[in-house]
Amino acid sequence: MNPREALARRLREVRLARYGEQGGPLLAEDLGLPARTWAHYESGVTIPGLVLLRFIEVTGIAPHWLLTGEGRAGPAGSGVGRLLRSQPASQPP
Repeated sequence: MNPREALARRLREVRLARYGEQGGPLLAEDLGLPARTWAHYESGVTIPGLVLLRFIEVTGIAPHWLLTGEGRAGPAGSGVGRLLRSQPASQPP
């Protein structure tokens, strides 16, 4: 899996954990984006830096985890890591 696909997979994992299966439009609204634009990012389209920073702010996700998939997904006590661990592992398309 290339780095862009891996990032898109983690974006989707976070969205599922925080907003649920049908939560793409809600996350997009929180980010100030059209829902279709967010769907493109989850499919691997390059995400602009400012959108990525806003995503980190809105979701509380750890930047290092988002970039690498290693370490904690969120700060200790945030519940972000627990939410991600409770989701079934996503399968690559």
